[in-house]
Amino acid sequence: MAARTMVGGKQPAQQDDAAVLGVVLPADWLAGKEETELWPELIPVVQFFSSCVTQWRVGAGGAVGLDYLAIKMIADTQGLAWNHQLLSDIQQMEHEVLTALTSR
Repeated sequence: MAARTMVGGKQPAQQDDAAVLGVVLPADWLAGKEETELWPELIPVVQFFSSCVTQWRVGAGGAVGLDYLAIKMIADTQGLAWNHQLLSDIQQMEHEVLTALTSR
């Protein structure tokens, strides 16, 4: 849910966060949407996912998935263990982003 919120949700601070990433959230997306709470135990993986924002593979129809080799390099650089759990978490967030992007 955090990943989907990153590309299409609303939270007061999210507009500012999106601007930092060069994304402008349309006003109609922000109106009347619920806030999404992020559980504390998920903060590290969401922060890691956010640091990988430029590592999307893009085709003629838009984003198709993340470049896992580049993401592994980012994990290594940040001192994170590249393991099944981290990959699974990233893949779940990737799926949510792709779902949000294709539902527009």
